[in-house]
Amino acid sequence: MVDTSLGLICGGYTHELIYISGPVFDSGLAPINADLSPYTLNELSGTEIDMTGTLDTFAWLGTHKFIIKATNGKFDSNPTARGDQGLFKSVQSAQFTLTIINPCLTTVVNGDKVLEIEEIAVPPGKTLTELILAGPTDSASALYGNGYDKCGDLTYLWLKGGEEFMSEWFSMNATVTIADVDEMNLALRSEPRGTTLYD
Repeated sequence: MVDTSLGLICGGYTHELIYISGPVFDSGLAPINADLSPYTLNELSGTEIDMTGTLDTFAWLGTHKFIIKATNGKFDSNPTARGDQGLFKSVQSAQFTLTIINPCLTTVVNGDKVLEIEEIAVPPGKTLTELILAGPTDSASALYGNGYDKCGDLTYLWLKGGEEFMSEWFSMNATVTIADVDEMNLALRSEPRGTTLYD
């Protein structure tokens, strides 16, 4: 991307990421055209650049086009600096594309297995048992937020054999809390329905 025949005689290289088009384009932020603070460029060699970044907003979902501008020299505001404030000629890379996919499309609910129910049973001599459990996380929210706040509210169904399970003896009520942990209340009833020997 740059002429390395003279090595670092011009004081090294300066690399800039420039946003060309996409959902976050903002001409008010010219010449880079977007807030690119989530990204870092690391020079691996005179011709190799590593680009890394961590995004914490869904505004970046979609397809983005960038270029990298490489300039001989390093910025120097000293009035005696060589070139244009320490910088010399520059070249631009070809455009490249980055597509950010919504992590909620592949998030795993209860991937950390915090919510596990092995058995619910009514103890002998009782007619009702209840369990109050904290609702599960989802993996995208666990990675980028508090475990509950990135992919919207959860809905709850009790399934048996892949079908919704309903019974007059069993109930499940979920209290859904926006962007925070939910609460699940499970209740199982058991009542005698037989007859005596004298009926």
